[in-house]
Amino acid sequence: MTRRLASLLAASTVTVSTVLLSAPALRAEEVPLQPEGTRLATNSYRIDLFQGPVLGGGRVTGLGGAYAPIAEGVAGFANNSASPAVRPLWSHSWFDFDWDLGVTFPNLLARTDFYNTGQQGLSYRNFFFATAGLNLQFGNWGVGFNVAGQTYSLGGVDAPSALQLQLARTTALLARSLFDGQLVIGAGVRIASFAFNATEGGSQKNLFSTTSAGSEAGVLVAPNKLPVRFALTARSVMNPDAPQDSPDLKRDGAGQAYVGGRNNWYLPTSVELPWEVEGGFALQLGPRPLNQPWVNTHHPPDEYLEETRLPDGGVIRKKNTSYVEKKVAEKYRALPRQKLLIVGSVLVSGPVKDAIGLESFLSQYVQRSGRRPVVTPRLGVEAEPFANAIQVRAGTYLEPSRFADRSPRLHGTLGLEVRLFRWNVFGLVDDDTSWRIGGYGDAARGYVNVGVTAGVWH
Repeated sequence: MTRRLASLLAASTVTVSTVLLSAPALRAEEVPLQPEGTRLATNSYRIDLFQGPVLGGGRVTGLGGAYAPIAEGVAGFANNSASPAVRPLWSHSWFDFDWDLGVTFPNLLARTDFYNTGQQGLSYRNFFFATAGLNLQFGNWGVGFNVAGQTYSLGGVDAPSALQLQLARTTALLARSLFDGQLVIGAGVRIASFAFNATEGGSQKNLFSTTSAGSEAGVLVAPNKLPVRFALTARSVMNPDAPQDSPDLKRDGAGQAYVGGRNNWYLPTSVELPWEVEGGFALQLGPRPLNQPWVNTHHPPDEYLEETRLPDGGVIRKKNTSYVEKKVAEKYRALPRQKLLIVGSVLVSGPVKDAIGLESFLSQYVQRSGRRPVVTPRLGVEAEPFANAIQVRAGTYLEPSRFADRSPRLHGTLGLEVRLFRWNVFGLVDDDTSWRIGGYGDAARGYVNVGVTAGVWH
């Protein structure tokens, strides 16, 4: 590694650390919380929106969420802020793009314990998670936009009424690759919007809505001569705005805000996503390379210049963008397919002061959440047992609990993709474009998630 590469890596690490260290300054004013197990009668608490289960596409879920050191395409936006500028092996043009659409249904069980609280009287209904993203790459630069939304209704015999949650997270990222893609750095902002509605007696009441914003930064190191990658990314705490007043808002004798009805809903001071830091590695065994220099078609190496022989035996070499793109695509198709990819990461999520979980908010009884940082280790493997036909993935991760009386739970994940056929979509894509279909799943104590995927085969 050159001195310049080392200095840039150090600067990037400082940037990531700055995002993390600035997180405490974004906190709302600290407030005391009522004792554990008592019924809420105050607004002096926050809602902890830590999310333990991995919700992503087929490759992310199949690898147990350990996607930060891969960081390719729209799928990488949630794991590494450097993702928009990461060029995959098949990228062969100066301008390239990637898009992604996905829907997941994580409530196959009658009693889904999504937040690992141990609650047995709650049910998740109409639960789905949807994503839409776009990645635009211009030479060494990349810009990414992604929206992920989830909605579900919570209810049950122990709940005062049905609660509907709508959560949307929007991410905007800017990244740049250096040294032929061996170092990629990126940063951006994420915005989260929350809305809570309650249904009582057939009528729906808006409890509150709020918007939060935070920053993030990430680094990917991918040496071209080595089959390894390293990643580091950090996301600040989401700086919460005060919840907007509900039309049904009332105040009790102590001045505490609540939404009245058959049951009184005491509203939180804020809703907060904790800060996060994730580091990871990728190691690929076999003849297929993990990292390869990206060829800039605007400034191609001499070997990609088109040669024209003159009648006198001389040779003229000139730059031809179409010729360069064709040679890069041919070189990619000639790469061996055999590989065994091993990925791992560790995610650290920060605390949320004086917080309870969503299900505690639903029941209006205090169950403290997020009192200390938690660690999520992740591990995954990917292989292609039948070359250019089938890819398989398996992974695992240990989901920590944000509650003092709950133990971590181990997840097992699987994924499978099958190559189907070639189709240029009536000339809209390259003639050699192949398509795929696949499925994936994630299972743990009190939780099952399955999904299907389709797209271009690489």
